Amino acid sequence: MIADPELMEWEDLTRETGLPSGVQAKLLSESKERGIRNRIAWFPPGYVEPRHIHQTIHASFLLKGRWIVEGREVGPGSYMYGPSGIPHGPFESPEGSLVFSSVMGGDAVHIYPPPPEAEEAHRDAKTLVVTPDDVEWEDAAAMLGLPEGVKFKKYHVDEATGRMDGLVSFPPGYVEPRHTHGSVHSDALLEGRWIIEGQEVGLGGFIYGPANVEHGPFECPDGVVVCVSSFGTPEDQIHNWDK
Repeated sequence: MIADPELMEWEDLTRETGLPSGVQAKLLSESKERGIRNRIAWFPPGYVEPRHIHQTIHASFLLKGRWIVEGREVGPGSYMYGPSGIPHGPFESPEGSLVFSSVMGGDAVHIYPPPPEAEEAHRDAKTLVVTPDDVEWEDAAAMLGLPEGVKFKKYHVDEATGRMDGLVSFPPGYVEPRHTHGSVHSDALLEGRWIIEGQEVGLGGFIYGPANVEHGPFECPDGVVVCVSSFGTPEDQIHNWDK
């Protein structure tokens, strides 16, 4: 599935999540079977989200703007992992921010302030925040069974769900043939120009790669960096095509 956010309308997210007003989103894909929803979200200038708790799990990548998460300032390409049932925040967006978020689970309503018993049980918990400068690039060719030149920054792995989040860099001129794999991946464009099955997309351009369903090709004329959230075992991540 391919989605170009530029062709989609914004929807208000306040009622569904209980967030402060002004948050807008575009639903890129939804898998009710897996409980996964992928969105592009816009947080307006001056937005402040108090410390809160929710039952969903979200992996959020900053595409544009500046975040301040629990006092730490980060820029584009940075990542925030919002766990289920553990208080986290506050979160600030001083000039406005565009975010790709992959959410898993049921009730997305944010409760703030968190219940005292939750704060007591997780008194020392900190939100996982990762910036591109925090992690070195790894060679992803062997890891994912991809052509040479692909690199990966591994931000977070959740063994309970098989979720792996990070950035993938594809070099200029890269072409990935139609292929299959056993994992499920959700990808949003962070940098560059991406052509997915003949459709060119810009910032936030999205593909949902289902398990064991042929998809592609992908072309990166000038090179791209992509935010990736995938589910599966290491073996599931291997890409298969006629070589």
